[in-house]
Amino acid sequence: MTRRDDTVTDFWGTPVADPYRWLEDAESTDVQEWTQVHGDAALAVLHALPGRDALRDRLTVLLDYPKWGAPHREGDAYIYSKNTGLQNQAVLYRAATPDAPPVVVLDPNTLEADGTAALSSEKWSKDGTLLAYGVSRSGSDWQEIRIRDVITQTDYPESLTRCKFASIAWHPDGSGFWYNRLPDAGSVPPEDEVRYSRVHWHAIGTPQTDDPLIYHRPDAPALRFSPLLTDDGAYLLLYVSEGTATQNRLYYRPTSSDGDFVRLLDT
Repeated sequence: MTRRDDTVTDFWGTPVADPYRWLEDAESTDVQEWTQVHGDAALAVLHALPGRDALRDRLTVLLDYPKWGAPHREGDAYIYSKNTGLQNQAVLYRAATPDAPPVVVLDPNTLEADGTAALSSEKWSKDGTLLAYGVSRSGSDWQEIRIRDVITQTDYPESLTRCKFASIAWHPDGSGFWYNRLPDAGSVPPEDEVRYSRVHWHAIGTPQTDDPLIYHRPDAPALRFSPLLTDDGAYLLLYVSEGTATQNRLYYRPTSSDGDFVRLLDT
């Protein structure tokens, strides 16, 4: 039986019982134990269902075929993803020409033994030699951003955390990029850790703690800022959104400037 407690919230004079609110804290030991017990109970029923093996075998056959992602050009090379059939994650490849033998850029299946680490984003430098990629684990929206030199097939030592739905805008010279992140855990109340979006600059080869703050709006904690670069590299753009609102905003400033952003559209 699931435990009930005596939690009550007063909504403008009307008391509303909420005995299961303790289940909202996914990080608590009690909730993790509850999840494990209920998960084991569910699996015990599911594994005993007649015909389960036949259903699994049929689905395996239906899913076991090669799948390719649409190729795109980055620098002087062609980039595409491929899943041989039953891989947990598609592998990212790079080829000099459409007909040339491909080289593996990144195989997410090697990041975690259980295959639950996914390549959730990728952004290439202008010359196509550097890849900033986001890794999400166990289906989480949180991302860890790493940087790979695709020529030497090595990663830079730093990793960027506290990123969620992060956007990356490479400087045209490949020296670094602008990206958006959220506050450090514990620096704001827990309910605000997915608010107060901020844009930072990251120089390649430096720790995240050195990343200077470029822009934020502490007066508007619900706004999210996604950095972009114009095709000619002349302007840094901030695509500004608020939840699911359709009235989004656009700020800009010259890439070479450290000044304020012009709020071109600011509803």
